[in-house]
Amino acid sequence: MAEKLKVFHSEVLDMKLEQAVGAAVRFRRKGLGMNQETLAERSGLQTAAVSRLERGDGSPNLRTLGRIAAALDIRVSQLLLQAEALLPLIEKAALPDGQDADGK
Repeated sequence: MAEKLKVFHSEVLDMKLEQAVGAAVRFRRKGLGMNQETLAERSGLQTAAVSRLERGDGSPNLRTLGRIAAALDIRVSQLLLQAEALLPLIEKAALPDGQDADGK
């Protein structure tokens, strides 16, 4: 049972990380005054793929992140640092009202 909880926690953390990466991409894109179609065109991706990435659906590979970062004129490392900074906000938003990360 404890092993199942560890796997579940890991999956939830992965989902939150994917959401944070998506939020960082969306924030940068909007800051540049770019729409999803333009980002897709510049990165060589489908608009639906950009939309999924921004929603945190799926896990982009490094090649995709590199293409997105280049289209956004930012390094992958900077994009990931921005995602990391957003992660606590996403984790907090996922918690029930009044509950902290320890479930209290």
